[in-house]
Amino acid sequence: MQQESQGKRPSAQKRVAVKQKEKSDLATKKPKLDPTGEPGTSGVSSTRKTRKFKVVVKKGNPKSDELEQMANDIDPSDWKKVARKLKIHGPKITAIHKENEEFYEKIYQMLLKWKEANGSAATWKKLYKALIDADLKELAEKHCCKKTN
Repeated sequence: MQQESQGKRPSAQKRVAVKQKEKSDLATKKPKLDPTGEPGTSGVSSTRKTRKFKVVVKKGNPKSDELEQMANDIDPSDWKKVARKLKIHGPKITAIHKENEEFYEKIYQMLLKWKEANGSAATWKKLYKALIDADLKELAEKHCCKKTN
């Protein structure tokens, strides 16, 4: 038994020595610098400018053709979540699901029914909020907003 524990001891010591060496190596490594001499960007120039746009929700009501375009971009796995955020409830969602075979058509019909049921209250602002609440920010900004400088 003593031999077994002695056999393990050198490997444990070796592991400790390796860890200490790794720590000292990390402490002596210098961070990569970008062309401007700033650490942390590893070769990406910080002189490149990015344009920022202010996002403004469109005014008014979406048209059917705009809803059609949006339907192409909503993922089939998200359409029921969007419907619930637009306050379309269970039985209507089930009916839309059963009446339409293709997901695109389910999504488009859901948006159309929302627009028809709400009339002038079916605004870009409400659609934007529903998409944001459904965690679809990119989609909301793409379809419900106009970009301004």
